[in-house]
Amino acid sequence: MFMRNGWVSNAPFTLNGTTISECSSYIYLGREINMMNDLAPELSRRKRAAWGTFKSIEDVVKRTKNIRLRAHLFDSTIIPALTYAAETWSLRKQDERSLAVIERAVERSMLGVSRISQMRQRIRTSDLRQRSKIRDAVLHARISKIRWAGHVMRFNDNRWTRAVTDWIPRDVKRSKGRPLTRWSDFFTKAMEERYDAQRIPRARRTHWATLARDREKWRVAGTRSSHSTINGTTGDTGDTGDDVSHIYPVL
Repeated sequence: MFMRNGWVSNAPFTLNGTTISECSSYIYLGREINMMNDLAPELSRRKRAAWGTFKSIEDVVKRTKNIRLRAHLFDSTIIPALTYAAETWSLRKQDERSLAVIERAVERSMLGVSRISQMRQRIRTSDLRQRSKIRDAVLHARISKIRWAGHVMRFNDNRWTRAVTDWIPRDVKRSKGRPLTRWSDFFTKAMEERYDAQRIPRARRTHWATLARDREKWRVAGTRSSHSTINGTTGDTGDTGDDVSHIYPVL
């Protein structure tokens, strides 16, 4: 099976006389990919994986009285299932909200708090997070992506991972309309906001890809990513998500 983007003709694709069937999406190495760069189908798969993982440890996490142990079980099993392959995601704000909603639903189930009771008792999402002590899934996804970007930009063995990251299609013009969110947009925006906050002149600014080639400088950039916040309403009680104004050491 194969997929094609908008630049390829609709002519049949054959290999050694055999016609290869076309598909709109494909699961590769456990991650669903499509040519529309739409993350929603993959987030649906991550949701099912997270709930499936939670069901396998539900009895344990609900019986234990040790808060740290319960949080450790959640962080070491459910978070990896929910954010699998997050290093490759092109997260939009709506995708981050979807990811946060999934995590909060599992978190409420672990704490034995229904959404209705949360609303009636006016329990803030931040209060539940203080009780659960679990890791934030959106922040974990961002940290994973930052760490992976550093590894990719330091590759020197001509592997395709680095090649496609550096590749710029110079002979193709972009179509009309707003461009789709690219994988590297997260780093470009984060670095621009960081430079603007520090009032660094554009002539002295370093591109994120260049910065990532230096492990120590990339570590500092990842640690001090100013204005890298998780915004938007929670969808549960109307309060906003926790403000993560910096990213902890990750590289």
